[in-house]
Amino acid sequence: MIPKLSAIILTTLSVVQGRKPYGVPLPLAHSLIAQFPKPSWIENIAVRPNGDLILTQLTVTPEITNVTLYTIPRPFSPSPSPVPVHTFDGITNLFGIAESATTPDLFVLVGGNIPNSSSAGLYLVWTIDFGSRHNRPPKITQVTHLNASLPNGLTAIPHRNAVLIADSFAGLTWHVNLATGVTSIAAQAPEMSPPLGSAPGTVGINGIKIFKGCLYWTHSALAIIYRVRLDADGRRVQDAKVETVAKLNATFLDDFAIRDDGIIWATTNSDNTLVAVQHETGQSVVVDGAAGELTVLGDTAAAFGRGRDDGCVLYVVTCGGLRSKDEAAVKEGAKVVAVDTRGFEMPKQPEPSK
Repeated sequence: MIPKLSAIILTTLSVVQGRKPYGVPLPLAHSLIAQFPKPSWIENIAVRPNGDLILTQLTVTPEITNVTLYTIPRPFSPSPSPVPVHTFDGITNLFGIAESATTPDLFVLVGGNIPNSSSAGLYLVWTIDFGSRHNRPPKITQVTHLNASLPNGLTAIPHRNAVLIADSFAGLTWHVNLATGVTSIAAQAPEMSPPLGSAPGTVGINGIKIFKGCLYWTHSALAIIYRVRLDADGRRVQDAKVETVAKLNATFLDDFAIRDDGIIWATTNSDNTLVAVQHETGQSVVVDGAAGELTVLGDTAAAFGRGRDDGCVLYVVTCGGLRSKDEAAVKEGAKVVAVDTRGFEMPKQPEPSK
């Protein structure tokens, strides 16, 4: 059991059987796991099979001079702390990361340097092999170059040695074969693109996940979650219709996690909230954070723990409010927050009258 969360979880469990509309009181209980110096921006998170967290970093201010991949060993221990894994020379940003679907403890990462406009830049895709290293640094291998505009979310394709990478400016997802390094377009749709006439730098498709044969994605500028059917190779099924899952009451959507029961846990970055969404009905509710609160200030991504003791814990990473355009707004160092989701459920929709 996570020491910091033990009392919180016990309190939560005491009300699970009550008549709370979401099974437990809101906001959900949370605990600070680790915090970086100010300023800092943690962009994405993945969880190793042993439960360690892996964090990617953006350099979005002059004060941040290099980009490092971090791990937090045993986040459920009494004093978890970030540990540098590797600093990437000549690279200013690390974006999406996900574990390979075919090789446990092998993670895929995309990063590079954002150009001054929305034109294509040269990005790199690496694998980071943590497996069988016997406490030695993981083996990092460059897989391929990616001629993308802005790579962002990344997800593994089930049962394939390949991943999908969202391109936020081009409005598409890239298919990357990890064995050959061959890249191609897997899906493209107007619902992935920035809105017509929007300002340069407007983000369309952002976070991506595959769930029950569909590609789910957040559209940042529209604050909409979409999905479309995929084939077994991770490509859009021909003529498959793009469906709207939910339109959220937010000004921005970033990345998200999907629980096994289909609840989507979406981060809103500059809105400073964590939102739970039922993938079947589109019902949504803010479960943590609020405007002006520090709870998940500038939350960028989330991932569930993988251990017996933290499988109910959603680890949320933040940028410390750096995305806010308000110079007077509160800023802090990026952090990792553990949110206890145990007992949470979305209310059932009433049966249609006959």
